[in-house]
Amino acid sequence: MNSDGSEQTNLTNDPAPDDEPDISPDGDKLVFSSDRENSLDLYVVGSDGRGLRHLDDGPGGALSSRWSPDGSRIAFSSSGTLMVMNADGSDRRAIFESQNEATAEPCRGGAFLGGWSPDGKRLVYYSASVTRSLSWDCIIDVDGSDLTVLSRDPKVWDVEPVWSPDGRRIAFRSHRDGAPEIYVRDLETGAERNLTNNPAADVEPEWSPDGNWIAFASMRDSLNFDIYIMRADGSDVRRLTTAEAKDSYPVWGP
Repeated sequence: MNSDGSEQTNLTNDPAPDDEPDISPDGDKLVFSSDRENSLDLYVVGSDGRGLRHLDDGPGGALSSRWSPDGSRIAFSSSGTLMVMNADGSDRRAIFESQNEATAEPCRGGAFLGGWSPDGKRLVYYSASVTRSLSWDCIIDVDGSDLTVLSRDPKVWDVEPVWSPDGRRIAFRSHRDGAPEIYVRDLETGAERNLTNNPAADVEPEWSPDGNWIAFASMRDSLNFDIYIMRADGSDVRRLTTAEAKDSYPVWGP
């Protein structure tokens, strides 16, 4: 759809769930997860809905796929392990192997990808232990080195981190105030700010390419999630979708 919510277009139409899309940097393709062939795999389709291709069918399934800034690679999660491969599905390799979530070190349990750094050298993700009610936002080099734990308190449930286009900030969802809220963290100072301050659930932040807006999903006006945008300081909130069904996982085109 357009950034004002107009011209909403269905690109996939299959009985199986198609989930977590990401638009390629050139705007020509989308990668997404689907279990249309009885396992959770990655698919690529043109931004006009044509040219569907089954991209990855490795063991463990695949989700949270994200294009690299230059469009040459795709990173994703598979059974909690961070993976990266070429955009055509070749050279599939693990960034690191996940540890048992019940005993894992911070950022070493099940990993769910947030995205690439603007320079394509690092990945931001979150790692969670449901049995211990802990979570961490994390950064790691694409080669698996230089792990950085961002979250100060694993009990506040910081998840869904995404890098700003200027590389200076991370937007994320946190439950530290009770309801899920969208926060921004300054990577240089460590300062964190709540942008939404709403009793309803606000989730799944996503920066616009110019860094001036953040898209997110919220239940603030209905019983289902709808797509909203706000300025990067939390002002000028606008609702884009009003469907009775759930609208979620917004991503911006280039």
